Amino acid sequence: MQLSSFPVLRPVWFFVFLLIVILSFICVIVRAARREMRLSARLIEQMEATRQAQNESIAFAKASHDIRASLACISAFIEMCYHEAAPMTELAKNLEQMDNCAKDLLGLLNSILDKSKIEAGKMVLEEEEFDLAQLLEDVVDMFHPVAMKKNVDVVLDLFDGSMLKHSIVKGDRGKLKRILSNLLSNAVKFTPEGHITVRAWAQEPNSEDHTIHTTNQKAQKKRLSSWFFGKGEGWCKDDEGVNRLQRKPNSMEFVFEVNDTGKGIPKEKWNSVFENYVQVQETAQGEGGTGLGLGIVQSLVRLMGGDIKIVEKEIEKTGTCFRFNMLFAVSGGILVSPHKLMNEEGAEKGSKNVFGPEADLSLPCRSSYEGLSLAILLIGGTERRRVSKSYMERLGIKVWAGREWIKLPSILRKAKRYLDLSCHSSSGESDMSQNADSLSESASNNSSSDQDQIQPFDSRFLLLVVDLSFGPIMELIRVVSEFRRGIQNTNTASCKVVWLDKPSAHYRRILEEEPDLDLSNDVIISRPFHGTRLIEVIKLLPEFKGSSAVRNRTGKMKKIAVGDDDSSSGSIREEGPDEVRLLSGKKVLVVEDVLVLQRLAKWTCLSLGASVDVCEDGDEAVSIVSSKLRELRKLADGASFSSSALPYDFILMDCEMPIVNGYDATRRIRQEELEYNVRIPIIAVSAHSEGPEVKMAFEVGMDSYIQKPLEKERLVEVLQEMNIT
Repeated sequence: MQLSSFPVLRPVWFFVFLLIVILSFICVIVRAARREMRLSARLIEQMEATRQAQNESIAFAKASHDIRASLACISAFIEMCYHEAAPMTELAKNLEQMDNCAKDLLGLLNSILDKSKIEAGKMVLEEEEFDLAQLLEDVVDMFHPVAMKKNVDVVLDLFDGSMLKHSIVKGDRGKLKRILSNLLSNAVKFTPEGHITVRAWAQEPNSEDHTIHTTNQKAQKKRLSSWFFGKGEGWCKDDEGVNRLQRKPNSMEFVFEVNDTGKGIPKEKWNSVFENYVQVQETAQGEGGTGLGLGIVQSLVRLMGGDIKIVEKEIEKTGTCFRFNMLFAVSGGILVSPHKLMNEEGAEKGSKNVFGPEADLSLPCRSSYEGLSLAILLIGGTERRRVSKSYMERLGIKVWAGREWIKLPSILRKAKRYLDLSCHSSSGESDMSQNADSLSESASNNSSSDQDQIQPFDSRFLLLVVDLSFGPIMELIRVVSEFRRGIQNTNTASCKVVWLDKPSAHYRRILEEEPDLDLSNDVIISRPFHGTRLIEVIKLLPEFKGSSAVRNRTGKMKKIAVGDDDSSSGSIREEGPDEVRLLSGKKVLVVEDVLVLQRLAKWTCLSLGASVDVCEDGDEAVSIVSSKLRELRKLADGASFSSSALPYDFILMDCEMPIVNGYDATRRIRQEELEYNVRIPIIAVSAHSEGPEVKMAFEVGMDSYIQKPLEKERLVEVLQEMNIT
């Protein structure tokens, strides 16, 4: 039946069709509107969350600055009081403990800030060229005196020496130092006795790409997209936080280990210790901490292209071994050792003292030196003795490392017999072999008898390294003196003695006052004996361009000094008179609004010999500099004046002050200087250690940057870099 047979139904069907169309259109519009409203609501929520995050970040930054400033004030008071207190008194000890507590608080604050930056994705790498071997040694030397107070030895193991050949690298020096410091700090804290070994070596990167596990911006965008478009969590799970770092042609992989003999971590807790706020109860009892350290370490390692894990140790060995790797771009230049053996008076000035790709410590050809040397190591620490012996043997040096000082006389007698045989008997191989067998019985170490035997050799040079804490010092001096006189009387061979000093025990004074001891050709090294100190001693051997017949013409002994055990500096320096007043005749302007920090800065500059003016805000600083420049122009009768006539040799400028901050004050001073064609060095002083504040300081025209509290050593270092001293 056709619809045309019922004309009345035509308008009804048309009306129904029209109604369906209208309703469908309305539904589409409503759905679109609802979807738009949902998207707008989400966008508003996201904008609100972003605004709150920014406000929180600003508030957190301000709070952290205030906390840092307060800690800087505490440290300033401690620093000033410490120099007024008599040494070795109860007051001095209390002040030292207070300073340690202030540093612990600052470390805790840095950990919290690092965690916040990592979670927010604001942690960035700041690449620079630096000396990796030197950084490693500096960190180890920094923790050595702290650990020695617990009778724990901290040792740097150069392993196969590969790191020395690729030591100049490009990467984030600060974050690597923070990683090593955090691991070493934990190791010192949880190691009641024994030793801590820091080991590093270089190797070719794997052929496949290196994976960085880090929460990057790409992963965050994918996660945000999943929220808006309804994707499942698994949509970005596989790719989240994973980035590929393509291997560069000039890159090397560096592996680091921090191995201690402490309480250790149970194997079932190995994965959880890298989570934030997690501590192992078995080892953390009685110790402070928040559980943030290892979590931040793992995040920083992954941010720098590596990974970290706990290495399983042998059953009988205690403690924990952390191993992590990183990829650094290697520079092709020669590495010149910053620690040079103190040149003797009268020696050639052109002599070189380098190690690196073109001057490494590989053993030269036997033909260049007839006969090898023998080195006898009498070092107290078991691990330090093992590390030194192992490294020297890798270079082909014949080494015996003694464990007991009481065997020293018999060992030296048999060593002298060897020297006599090597000089006078070309047919005495059987006698030498027989003596070697008897010597090995008394000189063997517990690790391996084959390694510790002194095998027959053809040598006329003996290197004797004596740790003055290895035994009774007067007995050690007497035995060494008799041995050396015996060699000098027969004139059969040369002997070089290296004394390992402990500054706090006053061993050096005892050595210098001993009348029977000839120190004219000796070397005294302030511990720790590793790294560059070990290398410099090796360079005394004839195989490594050392002279076996060197004599100091002034009769003074050579010294390789690293300061006292309580010093954090690891540099080798020549000992000399007391510190001179480096800023004598210099004029300094201190701009600081906090009275305590103002007093500290003034006291620091005055102690270095400078004359100091002080002001409390940036506006006052600009006025003082402007008026001084005008006065100098009047004195010069309108002519330009030299830099030596500047009103101030440098300005210490606090960055955050009321009225006019340090950034604006610097801009105005630089603008004022254009009229006079001069430039006064300005050093920024701020509680911030990194970030946009540091960048802004250089953008406005400041010349250098120091973090609060102002320390004399750091100020001297900056001034020397700027050639102001």
